[in-house]
Amino acid sequence: MGQCHLSIICLLGSVLGHSVEVLIDGGSTYNFLQERVALHLGIPIVKSHNFTIMIGNGDTLQCSGLCSTVTLDLGGHRFPVDFFVLPIRGADMVLGAQWLSTLGPVLMDYKKLTLTFAWNGQTVTLLGCQPITIEPIHLHQLECY
Repeated sequence: MGQCHLSIICLLGSVLGHSVEVLIDGGSTYNFLQERVALHLGIPIVKSHNFTIMIGNGDTLQCSGLCSTVTLDLGGHRFPVDFFVLPIRGADMVLGAQWLSTLGPVLMDYKKLTLTFAWNGQTVTLLGCQPITIEPIHLHQLECY
């Protein structure tokens, strides 16, 4: 649902010149794209047979289509990616095992937030974003006027 934790690396990328937030999640079987992002960017959605995806917290979401061969720019490299369209929240896209399996051997360093692999004869290292920590506001900290 778009929340960063220790098994996910968050990246900034771009599609059609627009910035997108991407989660790399090896625990996700497929790649997913928010429907609102596909519509905003004008990426064609091919209606497919509807199927249900169970997400990490046990909830289910309905897949509404497929976006084929979307060019995703990450770290100066272009990747053609197929995405299932889901009503996910948080990140714009999730790259799962479907994408990771196309890369061959991958080294993920969760401490340094890096993902290293070979692509088109080059060693590529993608650097993730540092997670943002938001401190809750406690009512006793607020002053009313």
